[in-house]
Amino acid sequence: MGVLHKHLHSWHLLQYITVARERSWMPHLLVVARAIDNGYTLLELETFVRNGVDIANLSPKATPGCKKLGCLDLD
Repeated sequence: MGVLHKHLHSWHLLQYITVARERSWMPHLLVVARAIDNGYTLLELETFVRNGVDIANLSPKATPGCKKLGCLDLD
């Protein structure tokens, strides 16, 4: 992780997510990109961060009506 990414993650994560959501940016900050890959929206991530949740520790989100958890087949 580069110096700028560390700085953004440590000091400006909420602002980064908010601006990305408002401007429809594709996030390149690894912790945000991974959470999106795991099924979360920027709005959900913004709410989590605002409430003090460490989004790096989020479990993959299950898709409604799907028999998978985090894209892992449970059958």
